[in-house]
Amino acid sequence: MQVLISRIIRGTILLFLLLITVQQASVFLNRNIITSYAWLLNKQLFLYLLKTSIMPHVIVKMFPGKTEEQKKKLAAEITRAIVNTLNKPESSVSIAMEEIPEKEWMKKVYDTEITPNLEKLYKKPGY
Repeated sequence: MQVLISRIIRGTILLFLLLITVQQASVFLNRNIITSYAWLLNKQLFLYLLKTSIMPHVIVKMFPGKTEEQKKKLAAEITRAIVNTLNKPESSVSIAMEEIPEKEWMKKVYDTEITPNLEKLYKKPGY
């Protein structure tokens, strides 16, 4: 990251030195250069932020009946695990809780999300 920022700063300084030394007649051309450079800079920063700061989003599906305190504690523990394991800032993590009635679990979760995706599961259910 420091190397990227250093290169961006050096490039920006060189661009502005170029602007200072150019004749007045070519100001319009230089404005286009600045606009193009600013777009490229924003794209690089966006891609960097996307790689380092955005993700993951976790959806926890469970039976109803857990208290808000239990849900908050679970979200905090999942967040802590993501921060420590994936080296992501806490601000990049989002967690949703979806309550599925027990009578609908097999149809809405097990049959549609678990069974068809067994090869993707890192933790498989024991039922």
